[in-house]
Amino acid sequence: MAPKNGVRLEPPPFHSPKLRLSLQDEEHDTGLPTILVDKDERLWLSHHSISECLHQELGVERLNRIHRHLWWAGRPAAARPLHRQRMLGREIVPTQRADFHLLWADRRIFVKPLPRYLLDHDFWEKHICPDPALHALACGLLVSYTWLIRYDTDLTLAKETHLVDARLDWPTWRRFVENLAEGVDLNGTAMINSRYAYGELRIKRLNQIYRFAKPGGLRDVVSGYASGCGVIAAAYVSIWVSFGSDGSVPSKEGAAAQEVEREY
Repeated sequence: MAPKNGVRLEPPPFHSPKLRLSLQDEEHDTGLPTILVDKDERLWLSHHSISECLHQELGVERLNRIHRHLWWAGRPAAARPLHRQRMLGREIVPTQRADFHLLWADRRIFVKPLPRYLLDHDFWEKHICPDPALHALACGLLVSYTWLIRYDTDLTLAKETHLVDARLDWPTWRRFVENLAEGVDLNGTAMINSRYAYGELRIKRLNQIYRFAKPGGLRDVVSGYASGCGVIAAAYVSIWVSFGSDGSVPSKEGAAAQEVEREY
């Protein structure tokens, strides 16, 4: 794309506007939420600040802050497709929080539904491409869906669990992935947010990373599902933790030796 204010803009990851899936029934049916909540807990219509809304919708800063420790919570590999998640006995739970996307605990895995606007070439050019950080986040989420939907059975499961638009058919999705692969290296991380260098992340292990972190500084929360005697409790358990300025945690050897088998 042509430079803007002297900065070269990344193009949409799929090259042809004609590949738009035409899922929008009207101009403003992009899949954005109706409202957003700012840092002061005020409510705003999302279309009044689309950039801020997208950062809230796609942001994974909590995971980016501990990126160098994510090896403890998961593998630097693609997530399993949806049919494999079902084979493992996992319930697929939709979540609108991108930082919970592909996190799992007990028999549940959280998956952020694929927003319709990420399949809209014009939307990319207008709202995503001018912001390199948003571009990397959006590319990462798209790539994660190439992991999840590899077969037509995966697409069927995605529709059943309301992860994709019900009008999306298999031939269209297949063409879209082939097109996407021309614009994004599916085996590389250059164009995607660093969170998507990893696939599935285990919530219990993330809790351990936060618990082992050096006290002081920024506070955060990670929620998991409680379990006991093999029965999954329905309530969340929230853990408030503090981060050190260096985000330090035990070494791989030390952490492995101190693994805590407590369930959340």
